[in-house]
Amino acid sequence: MIIPFPMRLRGPDIRRCAKSLMRLGSQEGAKYFRREVADAAALMRSQGVNESRIAKEVAEFSMAVQLVLRHLHDAAIARRVLDRHNIPKED
Repeated sequence: MIIPFPMRLRGPDIRRCAKSLMRLGSQEGAKYFRREVADAAALMRSQGVNESRIAKEVAEFSMAVQLVLRHLHDAAIARRVLDRHNIPKED
């Protein structure tokens, strides 16, 4: 049995997807994410990964992207608040 590298641990892919979703509108973002997930699922299928494992990997990847997206959104709000009140940013 082939064990894929867990999608939820693919940090660069997760961050890339989350940043793209922040940049795209809701409809375009949804299309983009469906394509990303479909491509990943197709690759796993071609490598002989069973459907239940693919579903688990996709669900965990989706959750990881949502967590990073939430973090990026919260950070953007925090930056706007700091800027609005002329509070210097800490490094």
